Amino acid sequence: MLNGNVSTLTYEPLELASVQIKDITDTTLLTDAKGAFAVLLPSGNYTLQISYVGYQLYQQKVVLSANLPLNIRLLPATVALNVVEISATRAPQGINGSNSNVSKKPN
Repeated sequence: MLNGNVSTLTYEPLELASVQIKDITDTTLLTDAKGAFAVLLPSGNYTLQISYVGYQLYQQKVVLSANLPLNIRLLPATVALNVVEISATRAPQGINGSNSNVSKKPN
């Protein structure tokens, strides 16, 4: 069995990380709420690829011969932005209201 946990560098579990066994077509798992995954595989050599939005792609060759859990920590992805432009428009709104006078009552 191939099993393990996927987390951040600060050990926060990554739920719904994609765990793909590259040597077997169409074998992709998702981690649970605790970042855990498990798949029953025969002994052999496999290439494990893990991805999660906002984190670097992780790839590791695994020799599966015993039931040893893998503890995988993903590195944050760095994104360089040159220019960020934000624009907005606001539709004109009518002014609803009336004139009124406010006065203080004499004591």
